[in-house]
Amino acid sequence: MDFFLAILLGAVQGVLEFLPLSSSGHLVILERLSGIQIPALTFHVFLHAGTMIAVFITMRREVVRMFAEGFRIYAVILGNLAGSVRQDSRERPAAFSKTAHTNSGKLSYIIFTAMIPTAATGLLLRNMVASAADSPFFAGIGFLITGIVLLVTDRVAPGSTVPKEVPARAAWLAGLINGLTVFPGISSTAIMLCAGIYAGFNRKTAVRFTLLLSVPTVFAAFVLEVIVGIVQGIFSTQVLLVCILGMLSAAVTGTLVINTFIRLLRRSRFTNYAYYSFVIGMTAILIGYLLR
Repeated sequence: MDFFLAILLGAVQGVLEFLPLSSSGHLVILERLSGIQIPALTFHVFLHAGTMIAVFITMRREVVRMFAEGFRIYAVILGNLAGSVRQDSRERPAAFSKTAHTNSGKLSYIIFTAMIPTAATGLLLRNMVASAADSPFFAGIGFLITGIVLLVTDRVAPGSTVPKEVPARAAWLAGLINGLTVFPGISSTAIMLCAGIYAGFNRKTAVRFTLLLSVPTVFAAFVLEVIVGIVQGIFSTQVLLVCILGMLSAAVTGTLVINTFIRLLRRSRFTNYAYYSFVIGMTAILIGYLLR
């Protein structure tokens, strides 16, 4: 039975991940009602890895370019920093201005820099997230937060800022915000899409930023959960099969719908998603109260 539920929940993840709605929040509710026996946080990370695969398949050229640009930029920055140690301070090269001089380069810099506070926040909050990962009540609170952010952002007109115009320090704030979206009910797609719009991006750039940021973020979380699972002995044969089936289901479903939902994200208003988040949030809180 768990195998069928894993495929079903993977499909739910694949459909919801590319909308400004929390896929993990929906998973918490469905898992609690269905009674699936699986470590919630580990299972959720595997499902997110499935939709990460969908992003990579669909945007593979941009993902490869992002990693290439990111590695090149940091290699030059580290080289410049090393060289500056041997030079008079007045002659130190301006590392950043010499590297992230294009929109794609600056976007890669922002994404890879944002990974630092994202990883730090995720590690610090992991135990809290693991406790909340099977709680409909906490998922409901997360849904309400997502709804408020969406409702407020819908009043903000998308701008015309390009990535190379964004201050470098903004990457640290973006990473911190992204790290907080690990709680169930808080949609990382919604929050980072809204963050991009507040930064002055138009919808197309904000969507691109959100999807590209998800690749290294989810990959890092996936590697961490695999290591933790091995150390803690979580991966019995059944658990591993359930996680892999869910991941494959999310990858297939996500690949099928991602292009359609990208076009939808670029055009649609957030108000309806906000109202839905409020309704499902109150429902989740009620379910959590009744099943406590």
